[in-house]
Amino acid sequence: MKTCNIFLTIGIPEHRNAMYQRALFLSKEFDLHIYTFKGRDVAPRLRERATIHLCPLDYSFLKRLKIYGHLIETLLFTLWIAANFMSKENFFVYTFHMNGFSAAGLLKLIKGKSMIWVTDMQHTPYYYYDDSRRSEMPFLKKVVYGPIGLLYLVLGKLFLPRADTVVAMSFEYGEGFARIMAEDFKVKKERLLPAPNGVDLANLERIAAGGRRSSIRIPDTKTKLLYAGNVRIERIGLLNDFLMKYRENCPDTSLIICGEMPADTLGVFENIRDENLVHCGFIPHDELLMLYKEVDLVLALIDGFMRDHNYSHPGKVYEAMAAGKVVAVNRLESVSRLVKDGYNGLIVDVDDLEKECGRIQEIISDPGERRRIEENAVKSVEFLDWKNIHPKWFARIRELVTK
Repeated sequence: MKTCNIFLTIGIPEHRNAMYQRALFLSKEFDLHIYTFKGRDVAPRLRERATIHLCPLDYSFLKRLKIYGHLIETLLFTLWIAANFMSKENFFVYTFHMNGFSAAGLLKLIKGKSMIWVTDMQHTPYYYYDDSRRSEMPFLKKVVYGPIGLLYLVLGKLFLPRADTVVAMSFEYGEGFARIMAEDFKVKKERLLPAPNGVDLANLERIAAGGRRSSIRIPDTKTKLLYAGNVRIERIGLLNDFLMKYRENCPDTSLIICGEMPADTLGVFENIRDENLVHCGFIPHDELLMLYKEVDLVLALIDGFMRDHNYSHPGKVYEAMAAGKVVAVNRLESVSRLVKDGYNGLIVDVDDLEKECGRIQEIISDPGERRRIEENAVKSVEFLDWKNIHPKWFARIRELVTK
């Protein structure tokens, strides 16, 4: 098989690190075809290498229906994919977590061995179900998200055991997503492939050698903190609490937030913002890499309530470590396997911010201690260079497509 077909209901911009890197590698080995909707962001390098097939209808109006629109969109996408592939034999499909998953799973159910399907699970089918169980989620949202979450669980249990390979974002079998896939979704070990998130060290070196500064406005304060990632309403409160505690002993401190905020979060943010609490919105990936060089600490306070967050491999944490930054992260199962408190990063107890902020201030203000942690951070993620991860992952794919 010389063709790889990727089914996507979202885009593959560069900041979706694992998706982008895997798709880019596949484009070097296969004639790559990407099936997606109009308006989805596909990174320029991928557009140059792949044939893009756009669903002929414009479903952008469905965004106004939010989660209901997402469901309708998924159904229409599945029908479009079925129309394109139902008559084909001996083809290879690659999907990423729950995007294009339903379409590929349904095809696999019908086509059986005449189709090879690899699904890359960087999220699990638990995502919406766990989201619906948040105590702070409004009741009406719970009513909507709960049944949708259960639907995805049913689809996961139906389709995942039938995939030829499930790539699980884990370091090894028996932990993280690999354990969830095996225990909860009955994926056999021979069909599982643990594969962690990675870091593009060559790109980081290119940015460092370029000497360019970020164009993002950074407050002129003694200490600069950075949070990179989407911010939901419960996280903006935690970030603000952290900044307030930190400023008690170090008033000249700023926090830069890079990432998208939903409308309800923006409303809360507008009420608490000041000149040293800056929201940059979404920024290009290279801008973020340049920004790492100009801050003192990267915050990665991730909500561990959801299984997807507790077991995921946050690429921005590994990327910040590779850039030589002190990273403060709360205790999550996946991250704590790599980040060792006081050695190559900081594990933060979010229930005792007063103590933690004092400890972080001592490290940031001690050049020797700070340098030691930064150097250890760089060494700790060298094995996560994509050039070290790709060979094992692609060996499985080559085995499948050459049978």
